[in-house]
Amino acid sequence: KLRRGVVAGLPEWYKEELLKRSRDHAEAFNLMPRWIARGSVIVEVGCGAAGGLLSLFGPNHKLIGIDPLMSEYQKLGWLPALDEALDEFAHNLSLNDGVADVLICLETLDHCSDEHEFQKSQAELVRVLAPQGRLYFMLPARGLGEHDGHPVNPCQFDVELEFMRLGLRTVQNRFHKRSGVWLCMAKD
Repeated sequence: KLRRGVVAGLPEWYKEELLKRSRDHAEAFNLMPRWIARGSVIVEVGCGAAGGLLSLFGPNHKLIGIDPLMSEYQKLGWLPALDEALDEFAHNLSLNDGVADVLICLETLDHCSDEHEFQKSQAELVRVLAPQGRLYFMLPARGLGEHDGHPVNPCQFDVELEFMRLGLRTVQNRFHKRSGVWLCMAKD
């Protein structure tokens, strides 16, 4: 297992960024049920150096973090609090079908390189979600474009409709002026 709790080793600029996002992500965490069963597999795609929301779950779950910069975080000693850390992109996950009881993907797909990669990423999220599993998904509300390092503007897609087309059912749909689109989708 990777060591748990490494926020103290992160650089100050990253800690400041975490604090900025922590309010929105804490709100997302508060929308999640507390009944997640012991032994559940919780996967976060785009978990970052601190393990994202996975760091808020206890040791009674299997925690898998996925981030395309994971090997860089590990080289720098910024190991998130995870059971498994995978250096992967959302559009090409190595996880088996139906492995994630809970799947978290917050402010991640806006980093996709184009529309095709965005839609492939959505399909991959659905593929790895277990039957009866829950997907917790957030996209930022800000206007995005190539000028700010985000080549895809997710506001141009009907993300919820695409997840429904891929077989998920909406459990909760919220829009926050500050944080953006928040979805909880279920795989029945």
